[in-house]
Amino acid sequence: IRLPSIVNIVGPTGIGKSTYVNELLYYWIFNSPYKMGILSLEADRSEYSNVLVSRHIGVKLNLLDDLEAEALITSEEVDTKIDHLYHNDDGTPRFYLMEERDGKLENIKKLIEQLIIACNCKIIVIDPIQDLFAGLSIGEQEEFSAWLKITIKAYDVCFICINHIRKSQGGGVDARYSEQEVKGSSTLIQSSFLTILLNREKEPDPTLSENEQKILMSTMTHRISKNRATGLTGDGGSLFYDNVSHTLYSLEEYKAINPELFEPSEPTY
Repeated sequence: IRLPSIVNIVGPTGIGKSTYVNELLYYWIFNSPYKMGILSLEADRSEYSNVLVSRHIGVKLNLLDDLEAEALITSEEVDTKIDHLYHNDDGTPRFYLMEERDGKLENIKKLIEQLIIACNCKIIVIDPIQDLFAGLSIGEQEEFSAWLKITIKAYDVCFICINHIRKSQGGGVDARYSEQEVKGSSTLIQSSFLTILLNREKEPDPTLSENEQKILMSTMTHRISKNRATGLTGDGGSLFYDNVSHTLYSLEEYKAINPELFEPSEPTY
């Protein structure tokens, strides 16, 4: 991913697009030379903090009851970890989060410019961009996409846009859909420097064992459909989501860590 650019991450509803992007963000927060700015249009700051803290401490807080979660996050050890997640060693913020419920594009533009200019953010995540486009005409959507193109060049930044597709469900990890199925104007996809298509099986298969179903429904595929920088496209490999630790692994890495999970099941008669 290069500056300046527009990156589109695409997938059916409920397959883990935000989890995928948050895994990228979690790595970048600690390793990227650039500051991250997140415009969250679905999760408020409490919900967003919940998922990032879960990833950071390796415990999915939503799986705990309220008392257990409170006891964990207020313990001295975890409190120190949370501070490390939010702040650099010099006390400055590692990233910025803006939650917006107004949705008017002019307000959104001002917020984004505030992230770029006042907060010095070079990576701006819009999650999901279709929430901005709700109720807008195709012309208004195209105008906003044009503004994104102008902004990346003016400030040398990268926009990472999470996109829903028109289909209500994907057809499983091996199903194929195209970037043309993104909701709204096609201009945003046409402006993309990099487009990543995600998919995952959401429905259980009754012919599989419980363990096989877990593997199937926890595995995500990602495919590169557009890559303006190098032209290299195609299969991006498979990922595995561990629900207990709220962590996304490469499938091969997870197999190496947990080989027993992937051992063939004994046939039943």
